[in-house]
Amino acid sequence: MHSLAGIHNMTKLEFSSDHLSGPLKVEVPLSKSVANRWLILEALFPEFIEKNDLSEARDTRILREALLSTDEKIDIQDAGTAMRFATAYFSVQYKRRTYLHGTDRMHERPIAPLVNALRDLGGEIRYEKTKGYPPLSIYGKHLRGGEVYIPADMSSQFISALMLIAPATNDGVLINRTSRSVSQPYVDMTAAVLRQAGVEVNDEGTRIHVHGKPTKRIVVPTEGDWSAAAAFFAWVAVSGQTIHVAGLSADSVQGDVVLLDWATELGLKCEWVNEMLEVSRVSIPEDDFNLDFLDHPDLAQSLVMAAIGQGRSGKVTGLRTLRLKETDRVAALVESIEKLGGETTSTGGALYWTVDNLNFDNAQFDVFDDHRMAMALAPVAFLNPIEINDPSVVEKSFPNFWGEMAKLGLRSQV
Repeated sequence: MHSLAGIHNMTKLEFSSDHLSGPLKVEVPLSKSVANRWLILEALFPEFIEKNDLSEARDTRILREALLSTDEKIDIQDAGTAMRFATAYFSVQYKRRTYLHGTDRMHERPIAPLVNALRDLGGEIRYEKTKGYPPLSIYGKHLRGGEVYIPADMSSQFISALMLIAPATNDGVLINRTSRSVSQPYVDMTAAVLRQAGVEVNDEGTRIHVHGKPTKRIVVPTEGDWSAAAAFFAWVAVSGQTIHVAGLSADSVQGDVVLLDWATELGLKCEWVNEMLEVSRVSIPEDDFNLDFLDHPDLAQSLVMAAIGQGRSGKVTGLRTLRLKETDRVAALVESIEKLGGETTSTGGALYWTVDNLNFDNAQFDVFDDHRMAMALAPVAFLNPIEINDPSVVEKSFPNFWGEMAKLGLRSQV
């Protein structure tokens, strides 16, 4: 973690109820997770996949531009999903040479399990700097497919990447998971998208068999982003405002629809009203906050900071993969909680904290180049003005986040 010393251009976030008129309505962006999966399938089978509107998130744009590029060198920047999915995609682009690289942080994020599995299928991939990490040189082939073994405890994206290119192999792919899965709902999402495209997916616990190809033209269905909705749930938990969220679907293929079940952990009630989700706070629970985020890591930061904003101590588990994201998200949470006067202990995949009275004497926060950290800090500004150093980072997943928050009274100024 680095210090805010020397970081300039801080942006002040402050709540104002002036000019608010009810009912308060916000809208989530389209899901980048769903969009990224369809982008791969559309690139592999353009004759069968007809794109509808897709997410405007920067991550999705980076992947879309990578798939359309005819250059040999492709810059994935900081888009983790794009790096994993593009690695698999370019491995099946016959006789094409591709050099995938990104930011310094991207070159610190492991990719060996995926590369090893693709090599087992006949892929030709070379590490250009550090073994096990990007940048990568890829020579595309007609992969035969077959059976692979891969650890599932580091990133679900490795498994999803293999699943998505399985229809482009000769024989399909049988994936054997050799360890407990993390973020299993993201694998389920990939399976759901493949089935919508007409591809056969058989999930038998530790084994996933993906085979066959799309056989009929399909218009890509779109979904609002449940991961992004976590920031709105957190805002209601801290502010007590009742809001209506547009763009969500109760029968989503996204695992983070679990927010509907977890709402009570923050004293929230959810009801569908005129095709929008009404989120209201009915209480601030008196007990400690306690959730396991193993399958839903993208919800951790917003929900933890929501509990902090409610003045609650707590313990959360299942955070180990958060240390491998855009930043070490556990360390980022620790620093943010301690700036607010909390005491923390983090070990492995668990984080414990106690908080008595929130302290805003040092209310300048680093978002650590992380879109989810920026969104997680927003509800804190309801309680007291704060400053953050890089609000534009939200473009990675939710370009209009601050515009939507302005509808709830959160004002920002440099």
